[in-house]
Amino acid sequence: MAEIGAVLLAAGASQRFGADNKLLANIGGRPLIRWVAEEIVHSGAEAVVVTGCDHLLIEKALDGLVLRFAHNPNWTRGMGSSIAAGVMALGSQALGAFIVPGDMPFLTSAC
Repeated sequence: MAEIGAVLLAAGASQRFGADNKLLANIGGRPLIRWVAEEIVHSGAEAVVVTGCDHLLIEKALDGLVLRFAHNPNWTRGMGSSIAAGVMALGSQALGAFIVPGDMPFLTSAC
């Protein structure tokens, strides 16, 4: 277990984006959420992806990456409930957590 984990928020419905989930939008040949998840994996942090709406499609978009999923059945209650679900999924051995919104395609693992 890593001392510092990452909670990748991918539970929302992206209602302001239109009919499609923005996390699944094709950016440079990959879904937006995959860009962010790959950077977290490259950082070496233990990653928990919190899903809600479109959880099966989000999980499929992240297929093959070394990370865990935590489904938030209460995702409609807002981001706070997803943060709580992700931190709980990291477990008590984690000393801290980065909270990472899934819609940050220019995030890098570089310090």
